[in-house]
Amino acid sequence: MESPEPRVQRLGYLLVWSALMAVSFTAAPPTRPDQTEWVLRLLTGDWAGEDALVIAHFMLMGIWPWLIGAQAAPLLSARPLPLWPFVLLANALGAFALLPGLFLRSYSQRRQPSSAPLSLLAGRGVVSLLTLATLSLGAWGLFATEPGVWWHATRTEAFMFIMGFDFLAFWLTSMLLQRELGRDWRWALLPMVGPLLDLWFLRSEPRVKPSP
Repeated sequence: MESPEPRVQRLGYLLVWSALMAVSFTAAPPTRPDQTEWVLRLLTGDWAGEDALVIAHFMLMGIWPWLIGAQAAPLLSARPLPLWPFVLLANALGAFALLPGLFLRSYSQRRQPSSAPLSLLAGRGVVSLLTLATLSLGAWGLFATEPGVWWHATRTEAFMFIMGFDFLAFWLTSMLLQRELGRDWRWALLPMVGPLLDLWFLRSEPRVKPSP
């Protein structure tokens, strides 16, 4: 019989996720008048006049779901609730779409091994690309940014404000996955870098509980 502790923890995670959603969408500053055009410019590489850290943060939002997908490769095709639909949805909605998949999972359910091509997400080639993209964007954003621009944007623009909370949701998802896979969750305390280190050095199999 499953102990009550995981249920309490899942309730806590759900509350945290709900709080992130509520704050990000109710406390967000006004939407900039040209938000749609601005997002399209970022997507198409028209970055003239944009701060480097703002661009890097926006681009990393597209990398985070795939990093989570690589980290969660053993669970992507798990039954009865696979995580791959949530990973795909996260490409449009961010890490907020990933967390419900973990909340709905049962810690005692049997996990099916990853199958190709899903297992390719955790392959060395994909992990190398994710590492290169993450470290390059992060370093460029931090060193090329104008001081205070990113912080000001997160306080005055709705889209940037929500992206900041999306980062917090991603961070929480990484910690949840570490625990779900039976790995040391403290690696996930290092945002972005922690999951990459885990994929490179701690590629342990998920801990599977015996079937009842």
